[in-house]
Order: sequence, then structure tokens, then C-alpha cells
Amino acid sequence: MNYEFIGKTINGEPRGVPANIFNQDRFEGKIYTASGWPLYCCVSPEQITITDPKNSFDGLGRHPCGFRADVASQVLTLSIYSKGFKGDSQQKHPDLFAAELLKASFNYFERQNTVINLVLSCWEGPEADTYQQFIAALDLEQNPDPSLEQQLQAAKKVWSAKQIAPLGFTKIDPKGFFWNNIPDNPSVLLGFSKP
Repeated sequence: MNYEFIGKTINGEPRGVPANIFNQDRFEGKIYTASGWPLYCCVSPEQITITDPKNSFDGLGRHPCGFRADVASQVLTLSIYSKGFKGDSQQKHPDLFAAELLKASFNYFERQNTVINLVLSCWEGPEADTYQQFIAALDLEQNPDPSLEQQLQAAKKVWSAKQIAPLGFTKIDPKGFFWNNIPDNPSVLLGFSKP
């Protein structure tokens, strides 16, 4: 039987999660990825979760590898961790392709008439790719005290901002932007809306 997957083809081998989980109104249960890895999946008009069945998200939504999109009061909150496969913080999961899962999630929510007016994102910790991209865009060596406008422009240059921009979410409200620049536990919290 020929299965479709949300992912990529690498060296002629399909990788990704089964596309059929997004082709129904609701789905909950174990799935097998293209590489044969078992994952737990929950898809509903309010939430999409894909995790390793032996683990779960912690209270902050962090997981060694997983994808989570929650919608409440027209606000989409994302937690995307495609690295950390088998406990390694650098190894990427062979079947979790965040960009493709993000697009599939938005398409699913649109088909379900789930209204999204704001995409809330949090980039935590100095090791997070998105936080590192934000810091690189700030160029703190040249500009050690960036203005709020410079911080907002830097935020638009990270991976997650680039992924949701084609969907129309390009505006950041300065009042909803927070950069916690504490060295041991830095983070950025912000929301993207449509202009």
C-alpha cells in the first residue's frame, strides 16, 4: 500500500508522519512514521500534538522531540522541538519536519474553521535555535543596547517568523513583546498577528 507522509524524501527514502492524521476531523492514537518510529498523536480543532509515547511535554510545553499547536480564544501557541531525538539535544528526529507540520496544521485548522488571530511564540534558553537566531540578528557585539524597534526587527528574522509570514502573520505588537536577557535562562515571548 502507498502511504503519503508530511515530511521530506532523503536519499530516496520517505520521512515524515502519516498525512491521513490531518485528513479527518479528529484523530487520537499511535502512529508510525515513514522510518517506522512510533509516536503518539492527537489532532482536534483545538490542539495538535505529536510526541514520543514514552515521554510527554513538561509544564512549559518542552519535550525532547515533539510538535504541539494549541488554539484557545483564537490564539495559537506553538511548541516545536525537532531536535533531541533519543535524548541528544543536537540530533534531529528523522520524521519531524517542523515547517511541513506547521503548514499542515494551519491547513487543518482552516478546514476546521478554527479562527486564529494571533500566533504566540516563546523562544527559551540559550541553546534554542530560534533564540540563537534572534541574538545573531541583534548583533550585540556591534550594538550592545538594541532599541525595541531593533529587537522587533530581529524577531522577524528567526525561523518561526519566516514560516508564519507567508500565512499573513507579520505584525508584532510592541506591548506584547518581552525579551528576558538573563544569561542563565534567556527567553523571548511575542505574538504575531495579521496587519
